[in-house]
Amino acid sequence: MGATRHMLRLTLFLLVAIYAVMIIFSDAPPEGFQAARDEVVTVPGDPTAPEEDPALHETPDGRLVLTTEEGEDIVIDAVVEPADTTGERITLGATPPTAAPEQAAPEAEAPDITAEAPPAASPGPSATTPERLRVTGDRVNFRAGPSTDDAILTALFRGEEVELIERVGDGWAHLQVIATGQTGYMSEDFLEPVN
Repeated sequence: MGATRHMLRLTLFLLVAIYAVMIIFSDAPPEGFQAARDEVVTVPGDPTAPEEDPALHETPDGRLVLTTEEGEDIVIDAVVEPADTTGERITLGATPPTAAPEQAAPEAEAPDITAEAPPAASPGPSATTPERLRVTGDRVNFRAGPSTDDAILTALFRGEEVELIERVGDGWAHLQVIATGQTGYMSEDFLEPVN
C-alpha cells in the first residue's frame, strides 16, 4: 500500500512539473488563462480609444483613406477580395456581380508536334497493307522525329503493336501505334515483325 501511495505522489508531481514547464516555455498562455492586463476594453464613442489601424481610416462621407508615413492621404476606391477568382475589381458599396452560367470553353487545337517530313525512303512491303511490328524492348522511347535529339512523345512497352508508315534510314522507322493512332519514330533495333 505504501508503494502505491508513493507512485501516486510521484505521478502527481510529474504532471504538475510537466504543466509548469508547458506554461513557462509556451509562447501563448494556456487556454482559459488570459491575463487581465492584456485585455483592452473599448467603449463606443470613446475619443481615447486607439484606432485599429491608424494608417487606414474611414472618412465621415464613407470613403476609405490610407495615410502614408509621409502624411499623404490616399483614397481607396476599390478593393479586390483575395478569394475572388474572377480577377474583377470590386468597388466598395457596389453589389458583387452575379456569376454568369458556365459555358464550355472552346476546344483548343492540339499543336502539331510532328517533325518536318524526313527524306523519302522505301515504303513497307506493300502499299495496300501496312506492315505490323511489335516492340521488343521493355520501355522504348517513341519520338517526334528520327533522332535521339527529338522530343519524346511517350514510351512504348514490350508487346505493343505498331504499323510501319515508312523506313526513314539510319535505322529509324516512322510508325503509328495501333492502340492509340499516335504517330512517331522509333529505332528499328526495338522492333520485330508480328508474324
